Amino acid sequence: MNNDIKAAREHNTRTLIHRSLSNELICLIFLALSDIDVPSLERPSGWFLQINGVCHRWRDLAVDHAELWARNVGSFLTRRMTDLAVERAKA
Repeated sequence: MNNDIKAAREHNTRTLIHRSLSNELICLIFLALSDIDVPSLERPSGWFLQINGVCHRWRDLAVDHAELWARNVGSFLTRRMTDLAVERAKA
């Protein structure tokens, strides 16, 4: 691996920029990601797994972000995920 890439990854691991972002900014990132990474046959979960995989804080924010789920309620390919989106959309 290129030494520059290795050094950048090491820096990013120590910096943890996602911890310094406000909740509002993180939620905007979620909405943008959900527009970009729509669930498909190749990626049935789309944005869902990326958001849940960062940290507990991001997962908790996503679970409670009703607008995120409301915007994406019809985009999931499975009934289970659709039902989950409806439940989390809260309205």
